[in-house]
Order: sequence, then structure tokens, then C-alpha cells
Amino acid sequence: MSFTAFLAASAAIAVDIPQPEQFGDWAISCDNGRYCAAQAAFEDSYDGKAWVISIGRDGKPQAAPSLYLSPAFYSPEASTRIKIDGRISRFGIDKNGSLIGDPVQFLDALAKAQKAEIIGEDGTVVGGLAVSGASAALRWMDDRQMRVGTVSAIVARGSKPASAVPPLPSLPKINTPEQSAAPPRIIDNAQIATIKAQANCSKAYHEDEFFRLDNAHTLGLIACGTGAYQGFSVAILIQENGAWSPAPIEQARPLWEGAKTWSAATITTAHYTPQSHLLNTFVKGRGLGDYGLSASWVWDGEIFRLANYSALDRGRGGPPGDWLPQWQTKNAPRFPAQ
Repeated sequence: MSFTAFLAASAAIAVDIPQPEQFGDWAISCDNGRYCAAQAAFEDSYDGKAWVISIGRDGKPQAAPSLYLSPAFYSPEASTRIKIDGRISRFGIDKNGSLIGDPVQFLDALAKAQKAEIIGEDGTVVGGLAVSGASAALRWMDDRQMRVGTVSAIVARGSKPASAVPPLPSLPKINTPEQSAAPPRIIDNAQIATIKAQANCSKAYHEDEFFRLDNAHTLGLIACGTGAYQGFSVAILIQENGAWSPAPIEQARPLWEGAKTWSAATITTAHYTPQSHLLNTFVKGRGLGDYGLSASWVWDGEIFRLANYSALDRGRGGPPGDWLPQWQTKNAPRFPAQ
């Protein structure tokens, strides 16, 4: 089963969010707050020769890109230089994986390059950077961040000042009902057994959990199974009279064809934080964690609304959890000060 099968949602509830793009070896996305991120890498390589470029950039006019570069599946061990089209450039990578040099100038050079190589301390080639798709991806980022024609653009640069970039859009806010001091409404073992039978649950090594949502509702996270490196639960909504149903949860993606009701209510690595009202999931596509998805939802009194979402559909050895953002709200902003 694909990792997207674990996305908790009701098949009837969906939210329209910005979608990622793929340009050559570059995967890129920009969320509704104009934060953009990209990951560039060759196909899977376990020999350390293929390096991964991870980029993030806020949408504010003066924001600079942040870059992290590392061998696929490894952390950099020493400072290196970067050769572009056969010539040693002024750019390098320190032993922490941070770029040495101006990030905009580096990305501009990469967008124009036919080949980029990593040069070790002894002058030998120790790796390569993916340049296929770089120009199109970075131009797409310039466009989504409304930098085209300004001095702050990477590829689509012009003479207009950075101040010509429009202010960031206001993030949506999910209203939450008044909290209740009452204890959660807990269902009995027979009801839990019924749920597990209906959901076709298997052996799970974590506990069932219950959380008060408001005066009339409790969230139940019923342990439903354990995989090789993560467990999953089914989310149920419990009324004060003890009646329960699969929790209504807004989805970021359509479920796979033929998905069953309980599959739609299954959350991987489920965690609820009462203080922030956030129901969270973290789904690793494989144990390395170089692709997967993370999401959070907020209870609004009727359904769990999508509050934050990031995903990467294809693993190429990048840093664990370094996925592409697609959605944020004031309830779960990428930058908490927003």
C-alpha cells in the first residue's frame, strides 16, 4: 500500500491546496503563504556520489534562499568546492552542508549550468549535483513568489526593486470551539473491539487515547496496527451519549480508488496536542524518512480542518522529514510569528 493510503480523511471532504511540480530532477512547491521549497537530486544512489540540494525561501521581498547540500543518505564530512561546467567556482559547501557563497548567485549559476560537480579537499570529484530542470524550477519559484522582473528573482530577474514584490497573503485561521474542562468521553472495551473489527485492525503496540475536544465531542485514537517503522490509529468522534463514528477529517489529496471508510479515517503516527488543538500525522514512505508526508488538523466544532501539510512523493536520499510544504494556516504557520 502506498504511503498516501494512510492519509486520514473522509472521502467526501477535500480542500483545494497548491500542488507541487516536477521539472527534470527538481521537485518544487509553494504553499498558500508563498513559502517555496525545492529538492533536487538524481535517482537513488547509495554510494555518496549523488548529492541532494534542499532549498527553502520565504515569500517576503527581502528573504534570501536557504540551502543545504549533502550526499544522498549521508551527512557531509568535510568542506568541499563546487565545479560548474568544468571550472572551479567561487562556491563551496561547509562540513555542515551549508552553502559557501551568495545563494541567489549560486542558484542562478546552477540554472545556467550543464554540469555541476563536488570537489573534495584533494581535488578529486566526490559527487554531482542535479541541474536538469533547475532553470524551469527556479523560474517557477520566481513566478509563484511574484518576484518576476525584480532584483530579488533568481532566474526571472529584472530591474524593479525588491519592494515591488507584493506583501504576503494573509493565512486562513480555523476557529475552534470553547474548550471544556470535562474529562473525555471514553467508550468501553466492547465498543473498541467493534471498531477494531470493522476497521480490520491488526496487532498494535501503542495505546488507545481519548481527548476532549469541546463540550459535546471527544476524539478517540484507537490503536489499529504497527508497520515496520511506524504505527497507525483510527480516529473516531465520540458524542456525549457514547455514539461514535469515523472522525470527519479534511483531506489534502483524494484517496486511492476503492478506499474504504475506515481506511479514510486511519492516521499514521497519530498525535493530538490539546494546547494547540492540533491533530498530527507523520508518514514515512520508508524507514529512511527521505520521503513521506506530514499534516496537522484543527477541530472546528464540526470537522478536523487541514491546518498544515507537507509532502514529498519520491525519495532520493534527502534529509529525513525535509518535504515540500503545500499548506499552512495561522493555527499552524511555518513561521510561528505569522
